[in-house]
Order: sequence, then C-alpha cells, then structure tokens
Amino acid sequence: CIYTAVVIGCAFLALPVIRTRQLAESVTLCFVNTLLIVTVVVVALASIAMEGRPPCAKSPAVNPELSLFSAMGAATNVVYSYAGQWMYFEMMDTMEEPRDFPRAFCISGPVMVATYLTVALVGYYYGVEEGNIIEGMPRGNTMRVVAVLLFMHVMVVYLIKSVVLQRYFHRRFSPGDVEARTPA
Repeated sequence: CIYTAVVIGCAFLALPVIRTRQLAESVTLCFVNTLLIVTVVVVALASIAMEGRPPCAKSPAVNPELSLFSAMGAATNVVYSYAGQWMYFEMMDTMEEPRDFPRAFCISGPVMVATYLTVALVGYYYGVEEGNIIEGMPRGNTMRVVAVLLFMHVMVVYLIKSVVLQRYFHRRFSPGDVEARTPA
C-alpha cells in the first residue's frame, strides 16, 4: 500500500516539479496550500471538539508522568516543527525581492506559533492521546477528507522545497543558464 501511495504522489508531483522553476510561479499554490492546512486544522479540531471531552480526561499543567525521555521527545517535536529554517537562505535567494523575506517571516512566524499552540492546547484539552490530531478524530468520511487534504498539502510543500533546491543545485553546477527556459 505504501509503494502505491509513493507512486501516486510522485505521479501527481512530476509535472508541477518540472513546470515550476521559480517561487514566483508558485504563489497561487502557496495560497491554496495555506487554505488546505487551515481547512485541515479547523475541520480536525472541530471534529474533535464535537466528540466532546471524555469524562475521564484530565489536563494538568504538568503531566505527573513526565520523564526526561518524554520531555525530550516533546522538545524534538517542537524543533521538527520549525525545521525549515535550513532553507531560508535558499528561499531568499530565489525571491524577486530578498529584502522582503524578514517581513514575510514576521508574518508567517507568529501565525505558525499560534497554529501550533492552538492545536496543542485544544488537542490536550480534549484528551487526544494519539500522536496527532488526525489520529484523534473519529473514524469516518470526515477523517478521509482531512487525510486527502493533508496529502495535498504535503505534496505542495515538497513541490515548493523542490523548486528551491533545484534552483540551488542548478546555480551551483550550471550558473550560466539558470533562467533559461530551453535545454542547455
């Protein structure tokens, strides 16, 4: 099943990866991607909230079973959430106006923090014990729709990262024809 999913994902991404050469060409995709992830988060949290808080759920400020190992695991998840910083310089390099990057970051950074915090607090309050809010949703059609939207979101994220990386490698190995639209 995983091999089929990988082939389907690659097939869906092949044409956009070949076609999109600059971040400016993916602006619409970025807005669609934002709508996708906002929809996923809102639907998942609403679905969990509609299920209600289990009567046995407890939400202490500090988990009494907290250990160094579980604290480090949680800290690793936070670090992973912001792991895209390694790509900031390459993104700035591909921007038409690199000096606008700090402004874009000052907008997106707080939005990401607010989103992560909201998901964590709502999930914690409603007693989501699985690894993520999607797994905490009730099984059914809503979960399937959310999973498909999340799959589409991940595809767009990898498309954007691939544009940045392919321009980096193109500039590194063949700097003379980075902007050319025809084969060298």
